[in-house]
Amino acid sequence: MRRITVAIEDDILRDLKQQAARDGVTMRDLVNRLLRRGLRESRRGVFRFHLTTVKGRLRKCADLDDTSALLDRMDGRR
Repeated sequence: MRRITVAIEDDILRDLKQQAARDGVTMRDLVNRLLRRGLRESRRGVFRFHLTTVKGRLRKCADLDDTSALLDRMDGRR
């Protein structure tokens, strides 16, 4: 294991200390665990989301080809 010096912002350091105390682990162990998790997740992709679809129906008054009318309707102008 190597030792390095890292500058950590005060609010992050405070949160790390609180979490380490709650988890009953050392700062070294907590930081290593969080870094491993962050690296592992970054390899999987930056953004992951699930698209949920629901059944619905289109109102007859909406013309999808008339973009400006749709925007006006959404803004409450029509």
